Amino acid sequence: MTGGHPEDNPARHHVGSAVTVGQLLNAVPAAQRTPLAHPRDNARTAAVRDNMTTPTNDVYVREVVMARVGHLIRRKQREIERITRILRAFFDPNQVQAPEPGQIKRIILIGPYARRSWYEDNRTLTFSDYEFWIVVSHPLFTDERCWQRARDVIGRELGDRCAVDLEIYAKSDIRMAKAERDTFILDRIEAGITLYRASRDAPLGARDGGKARQ
Repeated sequence: MTGGHPEDNPARHHVGSAVTVGQLLNAVPAAQRTPLAHPRDNARTAAVRDNMTTPTNDVYVREVVMARVGHLIRRKQREIERITRILRAFFDPNQVQAPEPGQIKRIILIGPYARRSWYEDNRTLTFSDYEFWIVVSHPLFTDERCWQRARDVIGRELGDRCAVDLEIYAKSDIRMAKAERDTFILDRIEAGITLYRASRDAPLGARDGGKARQ
């Protein structure tokens, strides 16, 4: 504490004698108090320190994405959540000139890991082969340049334990597939698990917990 006469500071009156926590807290102005740590805060602090972060305009709770693939073992839930987060954080629409802002509309897990009946064997326990389909707002954002940073980060962070295949579609591609009844695309989307949907997941300010890119 700074400023004020020693006689005006009640905390100083207890030097050399037994002092309760309550007395000390009462001696400190409420605005200057630091909340006592709660055991649960350790987990929250660890999450904030996670070296991969989320887009600045998102409220993000990792457990929500992990729950969407809750039929998988915990390690794979974490890998899939991390890949989803990297895709959102490092999608780079500024690499192309488009008539509208770049936006990821959906991120979908495709293939065997999306099956609720999936089970692990000795090979898949140690190495994973994931397939992600990403739907963007405009065909120009399917350009590989928009995704190179994300691919690089995924390879650096997870390349030693999983392979990740990315397929990028524009929302107009999906509309066309519906119009033409393209069963290859429609059946795979139907069988997939949507990990992120722009119209569903809350923006910053809707609730607490948003984390900015570090």
